[in-house]
Amino acid sequence: MDVRKQLDGAAVIAMLLICLVWSSQQVILKETSSNFSPLLLLAFRSGIAALMLAVLMGIQRQRFPIANGMWLVGGLVGLLFSLEYFFVSEAVKYTTAGHVVVFLYTSPIFAAVGLNFAIKDERLSGLQWVGIIFSFIGICVSFSGGFADTTMLKGDFFALLSGLMWGATTVVIRSTRVNQMASRSILLYQLIVSFIFLLIASWLSDNTLFEPSFKNIAALTFQSVVICFVSFLAWFSLLKKYIASQLGVLTFMTPLFGVILGAWLLHETIQNSFVWGANLVVIGIILVTVKSGGIRIFRRRRPL
Repeated sequence: MDVRKQLDGAAVIAMLLICLVWSSQQVILKETSSNFSPLLLLAFRSGIAALMLAVLMGIQRQRFPIANGMWLVGGLVGLLFSLEYFFVSEAVKYTTAGHVVVFLYTSPIFAAVGLNFAIKDERLSGLQWVGIIFSFIGICVSFSGGFADTTMLKGDFFALLSGLMWGATTVVIRSTRVNQMASRSILLYQLIVSFIFLLIASWLSDNTLFEPSFKNIAALTFQSVVICFVSFLAWFSLLKKYIASQLGVLTFMTPLFGVILGAWLLHETIQNSFVWGANLVVIGIILVTVKSGGIRIFRRRRPL
């Protein structure tokens, strides 16, 4: 029987580092956007990470499922993943990195609503619906600060769409044959499809700006190797070892880190309306996603 462990100090430290790495994605895209198209950067990082993952799976002789229509559902997950980062690349053009990371992490709300209708055992409780209402109000409050700036409002909307795509990806994985795949196979489908999709999209939309400076190459290397390869594999490794709901609670550090990094490194202004709205969104997400297993990390364990 495969029994997941309660969180320990090593897992918390690992999640702290992973969330810090994840929160830097949008900051890097924003910082380099003036001379490296975000869409092209994301396409290149997917291609590089896909190559690295394929080599690793080949060395370890891990199978990549294609037969019996698995390529079709795998491709669907990859398409949704591609759309998620397409909208991220559009969002960073118009709004702050802090806004993008907060709206991106509304994905659990969209996933919970979708799974409520897709899987019988995933019906939402009354408390979870309250959480969804909290998040909806928080999104409205966060958007209210951008009504005077239609450009920022446009970016916030794209960021929210990226969260919707991430949530839709979760629903497809949980409700189709994709959940029979190993986590690395799912990730490889996402990386291969997103590389192709985002590269074509960057060409068709004439978003091909790339200046081969040290900063841009360093950004691409960090995005590809650290974020898209190492951190994702570390996350899947933790999921195999520890209780998923408890790990999920800790991922809410990512939006917090994203806002802090944006304000510190990019000197982004944090509006009061956004702070209040973001707090409501995070509270709502916690109510939706945290169940007894997640809450248990805040309780003292009883001696055996």
